[in-house]
Amino acid sequence: TRGSMLTCSLDIKWPDWQVYAWAAALQVPALVICHAAGALVFAAMKRGSRAPLIPLALSLAVFPLWAFPEAARRMGSSAAADAQLGFFCAATNFAFAVFRTLEVWWGTQPAAASLSLASWQLYFNAAIDPRYDTAKALVPAPGALSRHLTRLPPRMLVIGALCSITDGHDAGSPLSKLLASVAIGDFWRMTLSNLVYSVGLWLFLALTFDLGGVPILAQGVDVTAAFANPVFGSRSPREFWGKRWNRQVNALLRRVCFSPLKARIGGAAAALATFACSAAFHEYQFALSLPGYALGRASVFFACMGGLTFAQALLEKFLSRYLPGARTAYSLCPTIIQVAVNMTLIGPFGHLFVEIWRDHGMLDTIARMVPTVPCAFT
Repeated sequence: TRGSMLTCSLDIKWPDWQVYAWAAALQVPALVICHAAGALVFAAMKRGSRAPLIPLALSLAVFPLWAFPEAARRMGSSAAADAQLGFFCAATNFAFAVFRTLEVWWGTQPAAASLSLASWQLYFNAAIDPRYDTAKALVPAPGALSRHLTRLPPRMLVIGALCSITDGHDAGSPLSKLLASVAIGDFWRMTLSNLVYSVGLWLFLALTFDLGGVPILAQGVDVTAAFANPVFGSRSPREFWGKRWNRQVNALLRRVCFSPLKARIGGAAAALATFACSAAFHEYQFALSLPGYALGRASVFFACMGGLTFAQALLEKFLSRYLPGARTAYSLCPTIIQVAVNMTLIGPFGHLFVEIWRDHGMLDTIARMVPTVPCAFT
């Protein structure tokens, strides 16, 4: 509006080293335990014995439920707040180890990952999947590691800019005031705000996967791309969740849940079961890293997303049968229109997820990871 503007000072708040220090420190015991578990899984795999796998997966899942709260209690509230990123990453490590143990139980693990104990440990403990062909791990292209590293600073700067304009995460934040000044309805303000936060969470998760990919690339093994421009490239909810958003977790869920169940209960039911499994993964992750988290909040969001993708599948089946011309006509629409429609469908639900991170301090932890500046909308 006339006379209003977004202003930012140059009083830069630099990343907090304690957040990274605690994250690195908590990775050590998590990786030691997961390496030991990986050796046991590899031994069971080579013996062709499935019997130890379920008890081992349960042990890996249950141990952090005792160990993490006990560690946080001994740290004290201040240090535990500094260690939130560490707990988040360590919880992810244990969850990934559980998934990969279950892959062996189903027999869906990458064949090339199990050629030797060394290759299995690399896969079992990887923060992001190494890439394989049928016989071996793929070697990265020349300069891949340096290109990977050069992505980190600009990504941190963009996350920092988004953290700066959303600081406060309430009606008084610069973003909220900016959107309030625009003559649009509350629905569109909420949707646009959710999309801004979605970009921030996308870039934060991509940053963590990029950091996790560095040691794998340094060993001469290529890694998968964790995201594929999900917000600005997805033309439908199914494309967003199935092909573009968090492809790392998507691949794990596909091997552990979707692929084994599809032949048994059909694709649509398997997709809904995969959303349920994704909800369980996030419930576990949040319970271990977000103090005071109330179980069930993440499940509400993923139930909505599962319902949205299921509705899309039903609509596509209906149109294919009764109105094939309408489906063809929509598919010929410019990509920008299809992306905008997808944003309109998914965007209104984003606060169900974002508010979890806001209420339990995770958005503030992300802001401490990157350079930020004070901003105001006046």
